[in-house]
Amino acid sequence: MTVRQREVWTLVYDQDWSLAEVATAVGITRTAVALLLKRAQERLVAWEERLGLVAAENRRAAHFAEWAQLLAGLPEGPAARALAGLYDRWVQEEGYDGGRPAVGEARGV
Repeated sequence: MTVRQREVWTLVYDQDWSLAEVATAVGITRTAVALLLKRAQERLVAWEERLGLVAAENRRAAHFAEWAQLLAGLPEGPAARALAGLYDRWVQEEGYDGGRPAVGEARGV
């Protein structure tokens, strides 16, 4: 993404500015803003097709969810608490929580 594309992308998608607001702030037309966004999206799609990062993250999220479900179904005991603690450390190290509480926290680990 070019610097200008990134600037426009950030204002529209991160800051929730309208195309008109961006056009005024950047000093270009709304049509130019729309074209910059279109080109930026095309570049992002091309990179995603090459790298597969979204697909990899979706697989990773599915694995976290599957592990959490399996761990939550284990009967209480030292082994279950140990596994839940390992899982929670893994979640923290990976920086992922999937919007769910950590398993060990739910078990009182």
